[in-house]
Amino acid sequence: MRPLGATRWGMAIIGIGGAAALSLLGTVMLKCRWLCEPLLREALPFFAAHLGGRFRYDPSEYYFWAWTPMVYAILWFGLFVRAWIREPAVDRRIDAALRSELQKTARGAPIEPD
Repeated sequence: MRPLGATRWGMAIIGIGGAAALSLLGTVMLKCRWLCEPLLREALPFFAAHLGGRFRYDPSEYYFWAWTPMVYAILWFGLFVRAWIREPAVDRRIDAALRSELQKTARGAPIEPD
């Protein structure tokens, strides 16, 4: 059984689902500042401290942080579309490589014996 990300439907679920989730997060952050700003005020310094740095939250930068998930959603969807389009060609290259390996072993003894 192939992993979810290796099938076209799995790629669609991950790609569209991820872009939708990031878009929803950005929309909630833009519409409900009263709810998200206290969480952001605590979360950003927490994550910065765990990455070995310091961060002081500035309320004037809230809209930068609210639009960030929207930009990531666009990037995520673009990468999904690129992978979706390239996937059949990648599969054909893998099949050709496997077929050539099978033909080498089907002709007889390997080139260098064990």
